[in-house]
Amino acid sequence: MPDFVAGEIVTANKMNQIPKGVLGYAFRTSNITNLSGGPVDLTDLSVQVTVPAGRLIRVVGYVRAWPGPAQGDLANFLVREGDDILGIKRLIAATNNQAEGGTVETLIRPSAGTHTYKLSFQQVSGTSDWEVQASAAVPAYILVEDLGADPNG
Repeated sequence: MPDFVAGEIVTANKMNQIPKGVLGYAFRTSNITNLSGGPVDLTDLSVQVTVPAGRLIRVVGYVRAWPGPAQGDLANFLVREGDDILGIKRLIAATNNQAEGGTVETLIRPSAGTHTYKLSFQQVSGTSDWEVQASAAVPAYILVEDLGADPNG
């Protein structure tokens, strides 16, 4: 966070250090079926954003549950830009036909400009088809946030 002192004039430089908040997001309110192999991009779960120079960005993806796999099957829930994997969460089917949902997130320092982030699925073991569980009440989503100026940049 920027150093603001009471009574200080807020300059453009100081304002540029402040987090911008949400840069973009996308929701998916219906299931995605027949996922196998991969990496496979998850339909409707990508977002294009414009990132200012010197920013710290967080990308978060969420899926409530993953029906379909056999017990013990493994997969990866990914945040990607193009073919580059930026974040990864391992999915393990603890019981037959169900892997626990949750989030994948990553903290990145992208170059200034336009970036497209997406959520993807990658099967690691097993031959069962997986599924993204999503609904209007509990959508799957991707969220891109600007956390502010990179303090290490």
